[in-house]
Amino acid sequence: MELDLITAWKDYVLENILNKTGDDLINERGTHYIALESSFINEIWQPDIIFSKAVSIEKHAVHATRQNFKPSKLRIHPGAWMELSTRLVVTLYCPMDFKYFPLDTQTCNIRLRSYTFSDEDINLEWNMQNSSISTDEKIESVFFYGRTHPNYIIYLHDVLTDTSTEEDINGYAENYTVLQFSLSVRRKLTYHMTQTFLPSTLLVILTWLTFLLPVSLLEVRIGVLMTVLLTMTNKFESIRNYTPNVSYVKAIDIYMMSCVSIVFITLLQLAFLYWMRKGHLEYLEDSRHMKQLIKSKPVDTEAEQKKYEEENEMFLIRTRMIVERYGFLLTIVWFTVFNIVFWPWIFISSNYYGSTIDYRFNSL
Repeated sequence: MELDLITAWKDYVLENILNKTGDDLINERGTHYIALESSFINEIWQPDIIFSKAVSIEKHAVHATRQNFKPSKLRIHPGAWMELSTRLVVTLYCPMDFKYFPLDTQTCNIRLRSYTFSDEDINLEWNMQNSSISTDEKIESVFFYGRTHPNYIIYLHDVLTDTSTEEDINGYAENYTVLQFSLSVRRKLTYHMTQTFLPSTLLVILTWLTFLLPVSLLEVRIGVLMTVLLTMTNKFESIRNYTPNVSYVKAIDIYMMSCVSIVFITLLQLAFLYWMRKGHLEYLEDSRHMKQLIKSKPVDTEAEQKKYEEENEMFLIRTRMIVERYGFLLTIVWFTVFNIVFWPWIFISSNYYGSTIDYRFNSL
């Protein structure tokens, strides 16, 4: 995260040194401050602000190659008010939950406090009003200047002042003033809708169309379903390659597994029909051999055999019609009910549209 950390404090030592002369010099310059070189920072007292749970803090990459240069600026305002602005690149530890991916919203709580001084020595607070240092600046204390991201909605919220208690090695508890704000990242749905959910839905619908093909093209229907199943499996694998590797099931896993299951069950239905048709053809072939054997037998035996063949053929026809008709309806009802349950559940549970953006702290 790249940010400008601006701290302001009143230096009473400099106030005694500057006295009235410093304010007159500022007024003569026609500005509201005196700008000093960054090397002067080491010569004055400054608050030791740290980021809690920071993994790394680096100076800005543009200035990283310049030796002995800090991307900071120091200003003296009337009344010995000091303003220090530093450009930092901060990497923070932030726990994330991908249960509702890709409708997830990740929130990182960022906390700042003094490392050395407790609230008895230094009191930190946000400048929530217009700047009292530079009257021409009218900016909230925490403001997100990020540009619109193509894949995410990023915004700040919950700008608060809190207190934390820590114990030293002697067991003495000290309170520290903590400044905190939250940074939320909400994923946009356009990419996943067009690249994942919509193609998967169309592939499932394609499996339903195979039931409209004639029974004589059963091998063709099975071939189409095999192609769809392989395509769906490959797509599921590609999705898993770019999604976070976690040990629990994500929402996108539930959707893809349901689509793959419907295609697989449809394939099982057609495989069952193929087995029935193959068994029926074998039965007809055996019947022809039986007819040749019973030509020399009484008429009653031949009539019984014919009746048995007709009953068996009717049973196979009825079973095939039941499997095709109700299997087709079952997959349609299953997928429809699944979508009716899945989408309200994920939108409500993830609270995807429940958060509002405070434009006092965001430029979105």
